[in-house]
Amino acid sequence: MIFVAMMPVAMGLHAQALQPTYVGLFADMERSIASVSGPGEFSLYVWWLPGGGGLDEVRYSLIVPGNLEGIRMVLNPVFYQWCEETHCLLGICATSYVCQSEWVWSHRIDYRLLDSAPELIEIEPCRGEHEFTTGTCDTAYVLQQPVVILNSFGLNQPEVIATDQATWGAIKNLYR
Repeated sequence: MIFVAMMPVAMGLHAQALQPTYVGLFADMERSIASVSGPGEFSLYVWWLPGGGGLDEVRYSLIVPGNLEGIRMVLNPVFYQWCEETHCLLGICATSYVCQSEWVWSHRIDYRLLDSAPELIEIEPCRGEHEFTTGTCDTAYVLQQPVVILNSFGLNQPEVIATDQATWGAIKNLYR
């Protein structure tokens, strides 16, 4: 009887202690290039740094300006694509075959930048959702854990780096 009464309290403590997941947009596997100049072709990687519960599912949307032409999207082989419009309206979804605990990219999207106008590519929750939906490895369901955006990707201008205090630890981790 005591166990049942204490269970919601313990579950609440776990949810409160959940470390955030970080997401960033980069043009390389080293996560060091976050802007490009054009016109020309480039690859955009969507990189995730899992929070304390690991990462096994991502759902998101990209805000892409009109001076980009999509060429192809490549899914990282450690993920499988299952997204339907009912899961993420006009968005991108993927689930990992195994729990991810280190930096991992979910998608590489190849674009053609058509001109030299300054623009940004931004990442946001699936349209119609107020928060990012990412799955942790210790649950059998999707958990909306905190997600911190590291940057917006710069087109013909520097990237915009998030200034939230929570992002600095992840930014420092980029160079480790």
